[in-house]
Amino acid sequence: DVVGQSGVAEATMFETHAHTRPFSPDAIQSLDELVASASALGFAGTVATEHMDPDLGQGEMWFDLDDFFAAMTSARSALPDGFRLLNGIEAGYQSHLADRYRDMTATHPFDHVIGSVHALRGDDIYFVQDVFLEGRETAYGAYLDALIEMASSGRWFDVLGHYDYVARFSGYAEPLLTYREQPDRFDRLFRQIIANGQALELNARSIRAMERVGLRDPMPDPDIFLRYRELGGDLIAVGSDAHATNEVGLYRSRIRDYLLGLGFRRTFVYIDRSPVDIPL
Repeated sequence: DVVGQSGVAEATMFETHAHTRPFSPDAIQSLDELVASASALGFAGTVATEHMDPDLGQGEMWFDLDDFFAAMTSARSALPDGFRLLNGIEAGYQSHLADRYRDMTATHPFDHVIGSVHALRGDDIYFVQDVFLEGRETAYGAYLDALIEMASSGRWFDVLGHYDYVARFSGYAEPLLTYREQPDRFDRLFRQIIANGQALELNARSIRAMERVGLRDPMPDPDIFLRYRELGGDLIAVGSDAHATNEVGLYRSRIRDYLLGLGFRRTFVYIDRSPVDIPL
């Protein structure tokens, strides 16, 4: 069941992180295809969280908000019975963008806003990976510092997206980001998002990245989620970060078992900027 403020029909899962064309240029699925895929999996609904990453060189992405909301309204006119399609965005943080995002999210009818970091020193690390040459502690520490800065910039976002994005492109032999290597930074980050009422995302695309480099266990370091819970964190958002139809719901059963094993009993989606729980 989906409970809380949602009024969502009975179901057990919700896709909270997905991209569609033409709004996210790196996506290869349409909005209609996203809806069809999520519905076919039996999901209660999906959020379209399109990329907003301005002021980058390589990797810059942005879209017209009016066009997006018009497309969402049109798509809602033909949804499967009981299915929910929510207004989302994934806003790529850089220091100078905080005020812009604060205004954007305050003046538009978003449900679920992901705040993410893709760039270090002005470059998307998908394209420019020089920071990794400075060593693991420096690179991972810089990324977590950027997340802490973003979390400290206010309550303009709801979900801290892919805390482990940095590990996908490091090239290190053991790339998985662990709690024990950055405990002080993780604690600062968790205390801030808990105080803000923001969720921590478990991102399936990061799991796939670890699997593709051959890690025996590609799941996130459990100590990260255990420590988040120990500090009082309860808000977990599970997102596939789907850019294609075959990525919707990625590893969802595996993730469910993982979270249950760590003592979590529910995940969350934000509706009208408020968390709604979905029992695991």
